[in-house]
Amino acid sequence: MSEGNFAVLEAMKPSELAANSAECTIGKDVNESGIEKDKQYFQQLLSAYTENDMGTAYSFAYDGQSQEGDWKVTAIPNKLGYINMDQFKNDFDLCFAGGIRYPLLVSRNYLLFASACGTGFDDGSGLPHGCYEMQQIIEPTIILK
Repeated sequence: MSEGNFAVLEAMKPSELAANSAECTIGKDVNESGIEKDKQYFQQLLSAYTENDMGTAYSFAYDGQSQEGDWKVTAIPNKLGYINMDQFKNDFDLCFAGGIRYPLLVSRNYLLFASACGTGFDDGSGLPHGCYEMQQIIEPTIILK
């Protein structure tokens, strides 16, 4: 496992969040879905954070040969005041395979994101899917304060 810190505002860009939101509305009536939000919406949302707000990224590397090996978890302060997963997902959910920050857990103090374990492709090698193996073991043990 490796750990690193990052500035929230450097990792969370309004344009990227707006593009993610647009991805979630493909094939849906935007008025009914209530999901798509534009860049200005996310600029306002992220204004709760300052340049001094830091997040922590954890990368878990599979020990041994595998088809893919890293599973990443990212925590940022819950300065947005979300109290449940529906609120968190409404602004940060991803609607495509292979993303690096899917909403996973919310607490009064933190928002936790997790990476996907690939896109579901199996290379036929018979090697384990290391990312998935780690996710299955580690994810149930995570507790946010």
